Formats: sequence, C-alpha cells, structure tokens
Amino acid sequence: MILYTVLPEEYVTAGLSLGEGEAGPPSREVAVRGGSGPVTLVLEGGPGSGWRIGRLISSDPFDFLDPAFAPGRTVPERFL
Repeated sequence: MILYTVLPEEYVTAGLSLGEGEAGPPSREVAVRGGSGPVTLVLEGGPGSGWRIGRLISSDPFDFLDPAFAPGRTVPERFL
C-alpha cells in the first residue's frame, strides 16, 4: 500500500510499535436496544474496574446524541 501524505513518517506510524504479543485492554461487544433498533456497544475494561463504553456502532445518527451511549460512561454489570 502506498500512502501519499505531507506528514512526517513518525506521525503516520505512531502507535504501531505494539508487539505481536502485546494486547490492549479487554473488550467486549454488546447489542442493546437503541432509539430505532439494535445498537452495538464496544465495551473496554473488565469486571474489576468496571466496563465502560469505548465505541458505539449504529446507523442511526440520533443514537450518537443519546447520553446513555456516550463513550467513557461506565456500564453496570447487571446490564451485561
């Protein structure tokens, strides 16, 4: 793949230095009911520190305006 950019190589490759064996925080995908249908939440963290919303996957733009799906919000264990 060729990438044409005016940015220095250090900016483009930043964050790619993780080794093959290194893993980020555990994540989990959960389907919940949104305003217009199912919404997928990608949760980060774990049971000890609690699960928090890392990403929202939805095709409805109004789901992104719902504060219940805001990234960084913690999700109680009983909802999983």
